[in-house]
Amino acid sequence: MEGLSTYILLTLFQRVEMSRRPPSEFHAMAAYWARERGLRQVPEAWAYFVGASLVDFLARQYGLPRLLRLLPEFIANWEENLEAWEPEWKAWLAGDVPDVSLGVALLEQDLPLCANLLTPVFPGLRELLPRIFTPHDLARFWQRVEGPPEPATPELWEAMRRRERTPVFVHGLGDERRKEARQPPSPPGQFKRAQG
Repeated sequence: MEGLSTYILLTLFQRVEMSRRPPSEFHAMAAYWARERGLRQVPEAWAYFVGASLVDFLARQYGLPRLLRLLPEFIANWEENLEAWEPEWKAWLAGDVPDVSLGVALLEQDLPLCANLLTPVFPGLRELLPRIFTPHDLARFWQRVEGPPEPATPELWEAMRRRERTPVFVHGLGDERRKEARQPPSPPGQFKRAQG
């Protein structure tokens, strides 16, 4: 679904660019991913890039209206289809890939999650995210996190307490742990460490 929604947005706003640039350039993050990995077991952070490239690849083969009609059939045998599409998809993305090291760093370091979790302690982190264009900008983000935090106040503790369980959900724990994670958060200073 991530790929389909991203593809539709791309066709609305970048259709001409999509048709003019080689797939390895237009889908640079997916091309980077495809160099050593495939279509299965794609982490959520990469799902938009890889998924959009797969939908683009399939839409060019079938046409978007037909692809949408075939989608239920494709989903019914999803793993088998991914395996069948993977070699051709990788070949389609082969070519020169622009430097995506900054994009990869943003994904691997999960800056949006970090900024959302730490905003009460380090105000202004979210505002830095859209300004990260260079490795220097990325370093500035982490320098802010390494700097002195805001003084502890009851409001700050309350804001952090609301975020306390977020990592439990993000890491996709099993059903039993999810039930436990839905319990009300502990008071400040009584954080429970996740077992495992």
